[in-house]
Amino acid sequence: MENFLIIIPAYNEARNIESVLKGMEPFKKHTIIVNDGSTDETWDIIRKCGFKGLNNGKNYGVAYSIIRGLCYAAEYCIKKVIIMDADGQHNPSYIPQFLKRLEEYDFVFGCRFHKEESIPTNKWASNLFAAALYAELTGRYFTDLSCGFKGLHVDEGLITAVKNSQGFGIIYDIVSYALGKRADIGIVPVEAIYFYDELLYTPAKEIFGLLGAVDHFRQMCSGKASDRLEILIQDIERAVSRREKFHAYIASTNFWAFPICEDGYLFQIDPKDIWRWLEKSS
Repeated sequence: MENFLIIIPAYNEARNIESVLKGMEPFKKHTIIVNDGSTDETWDIIRKCGFKGLNNGKNYGVAYSIIRGLCYAAEYCIKKVIIMDADGQHNPSYIPQFLKRLEEYDFVFGCRFHKEESIPTNKWASNLFAAALYAELTGRYFTDLSCGFKGLHVDEGLITAVKNSQGFGIIYDIVSYALGKRADIGIVPVEAIYFYDELLYTPAKEIFGLLGAVDHFRQMCSGKASDRLEILIQDIERAVSRREKFHAYIASTNFWAFPICEDGYLFQIDPKDIWRWLEKSS
């Protein structure tokens, strides 16, 4: 089997990690779990299952864990990397498709949002909100830039681009790097797995991570779209900081967002815009 690495950051995933690792058995020698200072039994389960692991010692955040995995890949001259979540929302059965696409593309994005999938409208809205910010700057339309299931080729430029990433913002910094290179991006349609015993909202910290990554990317662009986004990003950051509702008109699409708990937002979109977006998407 070819040389590649699967990076799975994990923080307090004792409830899910064992079943995830059972699914990863066919790829065991190519997988490394980065335990981000878990305070539960996550690290003990990783060791019990016999998987390679890196232990951060304390909780530094998902960005630190992914960067550590990328640096591990670079140290061992591994060029192809797949990033997956540890919570069971990414099905290992898609890994061969990612590897096949990585033979043709430098970047491969998992896509949960496509015509065949039945997904709550609020999740469509939050994901298309992220896609719209990038579409405003690039004119390229995607439906799921937020998915953490990603494949990529590791090089010095990528590691430099993400070395200062914070939290979930690293996923968008990878997107920014790919779009900044005007790369052809391969897509793997994947199943959208949600746990409906949990409230499906967007954490404020993920909104801040997205806005930070887009603003950094915006600064590398120029023109009226960049100027408009600068003001919009500032307005949204102010609203989220104050836990206020906000409206944004981006890439000819209206988005509304409402604070529904101490740390999260519920997004809304006109369902007609979803179908319009699907027709335009890459």
